[in-house]
Amino acid sequence: MTDGAVYAEVGEGGVVEVVLDRPAKLNAMTSAMYGDFAEIFEGIASDPAVRCIILRGVDERAFCVGSDIAEFAASIGDANALRDAAEIGRRAGDALLDCPVPVVAAISGACFGGGLQFACACDLRFAAPSASFGIPVKDLGMRAELPDLRAMLRALGGPLCLDLLLTGRTADAEEMSARGFLHGLSDAPLEAARLAARRIASGAPSAARWHKRAVLALLDGRDSQLPDESRDCYSAREFAEGCAAFVEKRRPVFPPHVEDHP
Repeated sequence: MTDGAVYAEVGEGGVVEVVLDRPAKLNAMTSAMYGDFAEIFEGIASDPAVRCIILRGVDERAFCVGSDIAEFAASIGDANALRDAAEIGRRAGDALLDCPVPVVAAISGACFGGGLQFACACDLRFAAPSASFGIPVKDLGMRAELPDLRAMLRALGGPLCLDLLLTGRTADAEEMSARGFLHGLSDAPLEAARLAARRIASGAPSAARWHKRAVLALLDGRDSQLPDESRDCYSAREFAEGCAAFVEKRRPVFPPHVEDHP
């Protein structure tokens, strides 16, 4: 029997829930789980029907506590094994960071290490008041990789990012909300995430992807590398449908995301 799993549940309206399922270990990620995670997000990136993703743990005990350190410990002295483990973890991280579809995190329980990095890579984050956060890599001699640090800086801000990395302390949900990391506190964070996902999915999917891509580029100082496609909307199907719906006083019904224009 496989120890842990990552799987996707397809809901209505183009919303997909990606579930981290290893509750006995608080969803600590094995190499096999990282591989499944990467495949799922890489598949979603090429699926025009997906409009929003919810990332969550399988139950309320944990969102994710990062990598299974026991796996790393078993490979000490084997440089090839450690390199391979790092590469599959990087592939998973990049698949989330590069995902063009908006991603909403539903956070219950423990959110530590790579789990906090996952949360930072999401676009919106909703958490239970009892959730806890940290990245105690200082006690492991590990170093966060640059792509993850970039996402952490965006989500946490420099002072809090350095605080958590250097001290290894645990922050509660109230502090993380007050510091702007969370988009909402709720006793039912999954329902809050689902509500946000439905709102996102009801909108124009190509516009949502553009706004995600553009805002992240601007935050990272990469705007000079981003072609300004904002006015392309005027020749797109989405704009025609949105305007027609407004005039007809009805809800718009947007087609799946497409790259081309009529």
